[in-house]
This record gives sequence, structure tokens and C-alpha cells, in this order.
Amino acid sequence: MPRSLRSQSGLVGWLQQSSRGVFALDARRRFRFFNSGIEKLTGCHPQDVLGKAAEYRTDTTGSLAERVISALAPPPEVFAAGECITEVILIDSSGHSHQLPVLFLSCQDENGEVLSVFGFVLDHPLTATDLPRPSTNQLHTELARLLAEQESNLNSQQIIASSPAMKRLLVQLKAVMDTRIPFCLHGPRGVGKQFFARMACRSRSHTFLPVMIDCQATPRLELKRILTDQLNVEEAHSPQNCYLRHAECLPADFQALLVNELTNRPAEKQLRVIAGFNQPPHQLREQEILTDEFYLWITHMVLEVPRIRERNEDFELLGQCFLEAENRGREVQLSGLDSKTWNLLKSYSWPGEVAEFQAVIQEACRNCETALVKVEHLPYRFQSGMGRDAIPPAIPVSLRPLEESLLELERTLIEQALEVSSGNKAQAAELLGLTRARFYRRMEAVGLDASDKASPEN
Repeated sequence: MPRSLRSQSGLVGWLQQSSRGVFALDARRRFRFFNSGIEKLTGCHPQDVLGKAAEYRTDTTGSLAERVISALAPPPEVFAAGECITEVILIDSSGHSHQLPVLFLSCQDENGEVLSVFGFVLDHPLTATDLPRPSTNQLHTELARLLAEQESNLNSQQIIASSPAMKRLLVQLKAVMDTRIPFCLHGPRGVGKQFFARMACRSRSHTFLPVMIDCQATPRLELKRILTDQLNVEEAHSPQNCYLRHAECLPADFQALLVNELTNRPAEKQLRVIAGFNQPPHQLREQEILTDEFYLWITHMVLEVPRIRERNEDFELLGQCFLEAENRGREVQLSGLDSKTWNLLKSYSWPGEVAEFQAVIQEACRNCETALVKVEHLPYRFQSGMGRDAIPPAIPVSLRPLEESLLELERTLIEQALEVSSGNKAQAAELLGLTRARFYRRMEAVGLDASDKASPEN
């Protein structure tokens, strides 16, 4: 008599009790199985995960369940290729990060449609080296690793900082996070000064985001009212930080108002002012845009936000971060950009800095209906910018005084006439339609030898 097969509940029971982490998702990327092994590894209860959709994006700032769901999201290629091995970066309930090799296997029906995807946490990635690894997953893993490393240092702030210029900025940000001193950021439009001002206002001791004031767009009377309101509010629940966007447009009398009101205030009643400049503040002082008093007061700490071309090491990670942010709520998840698209993006000058880069990535993602963003998905704005870059710079025109140019032209014509007439001045004068006397005077005027000149009578 043939042996009967064990029931499905028995198989599920085996998987559930396995010490190896095992999880499963359906075709809509929703978690359907989460065993005790993965629960012990992550510290996350299955009830916080089951039924939730996994989106392929890096999340180190959310709740434990949100971090686990995003970390265990299968690469979009799994739903087409069938199987792959990859590494995930997971931050557990204790705040420790783990790099885990995960084997993803998809189950398909007879028509090739994916029914479910299983994930198995491996002891070592070499156990399945012959399986494909998505080309875009390396950038995803590198981004997750970088953000996990910075999570503990910057109090859960997601900042891409692999380049030397950005690492320097991070050190400065950490220095101002727990202080009440005013400081300023400078850099061209689009580099992200407002973003970093917000980051500097989030720390363990104070969590109030800054009140944003646009000194360029706000009318003078309204600007005075806002500043006065901020200076007069002293309740503990009030905002403690104020960010002056386009601070170079702040009138001189308002600069004096801030300095006079805030210089001698006690720390507990101190409104911290953060100024954003499009130029280095010392240049604005030299141009007398900033008063000496305001300059000395606001430059206790000067943070230079680097241009995108100073962030070569961050470029691909920035693009991947912008792309993964677009996966939130998206039915077809994006995995990355192909190599041709990356090469094209790297060749562009990016006059709009990081803000333009983010806008291009966002629009390309909206144009893409597959897992991989390609050149044809890049927006028209980027193609127009590439066209502008292809136009060579205009050759500068060198202008001289008119009198100098006329004398040079006249000398050239006289020399040509003398050459044609073999040095005969009478014939040269006739060729130029001049009398001999006037011809001799013009020779002297342009610095030519006028010896043997005719008398006035001739």
C-alpha cells in the first residue's frame, strides 16, 4: 500500500518551526508567510508583516515592521527571471544592521505567471553562486548599507554621503545639531540648502522643524511681521528654529533687528536663525549686501553645500535613492537604471544641481512601465538640456577703440598702395584718390616714413 503524503498543514508546520528564515509573498508582493526563524532574526512579529505589500525601496527611518518589509522586498526581476540571490541590509529591533544573503525563488503556473515568491535566508552566499544576481541590486544594497551606517550617527537621517565634500558637511551638521548658535549654509540654487537646514534641526534634544521664510518672495511688511512674531514668541511649544531662504535679500535694517534682539538672549529663549545664501557670505559682505554685524553674527558656523559635480561618489546612489522613493504605491516596482542611461546622465552638466537631477529621475520613473529605466524614458527637459550642452560656447568678441582700428586700416591701405606703385608716392596717392600733400600727412599720422614729401604748392 503506497505511503500517503503529509498534509499541507504539516509542511507549513515544518517551515514555520525551521530555524532558517523563510518567508513568502504572493503575486501582488504581499507577505503571506513569515516563519519563526525570520521572526527571531528580525525581532518583528508576523502579525505586523502579514498582508502588507513589499515595496522595493530603502527605508531605515520607519518602524521596525516598515524596515523589515522594505529590506525583504524581492528585486522586481524575480517576478520575471524566476530566481536570484541577493544581499539585503536589515536593521533589527535593537538597531543593529545585518547583511543577509537571501535566495528568492518564484513559483509559476503553466502559463509562466508568477503565483508566489519564496525567500530563504542563507548561511553564506556561496551556497548558490550559480544563480543570477540582478545587475541593479548591487546599487540597492550599497545604498541600504550606507544609510544603515549613518542611521545611528545622524539620528535616522537619510543623507547620501560617500564623497569627501559630503562627509565634511555631515561632520558640520552633527556639530550644529545640538547647539543653539545661529549658522548659515551657502551654495548655488538647487543643491539642497533647505533640506540640510531641516536635517540640522532634528536631534534628540529638540525636534522642532524650522519656520521657513523666503526673504526674496515675501513683501517687506509681511517679512517684518513674521520676524517680529518669531522674536516675540517665548512659549516652550513654539518653533525654536527659523530658516531664512535667500537671506542675501534680507534688508539691512532687518539684519540689525535680528542681531540686536538675539545677541544677549538667554539660551532657553533663543530663536536659532539659519541663513541660506546662494553665494559665500564673505563675498556678500564685500559687496556690502550683508552688514558687518550680521555677517559676524551669522557666520559662527559656515556650511558649504557641495555642487552635484563635487559629489561623483554620491551620484549613482542619489539616483537610486530618488528612483526607489518612486516605488511607494507603485504597482510595477522599479529596480534601477540601465548602463546607457547612467552614462548619459553622468555626461550632463546639471545646471539645476540636485533638484534638477531628482526631477529628471522622477519624471523618467513616471514614463517607465517596466522594472528598468532606459534612455527612452528620460523626459524632454533632459533632452533639451543635453542639446544645450552640445552647443559650443560663443567665441568672445574682442573690441578695440574705433580710432585705433581706423588708423590700423588706413595704414594697411597706404602700405598696399605703395606696394602696388613700387614705392612711387605720387601714384600711390592717385590710387587712393588723395592729393600728394594729404597723402603725406596721412602717412605721418599712421607712423609711416613721409620723407621726400611734396611742397604745399604741389
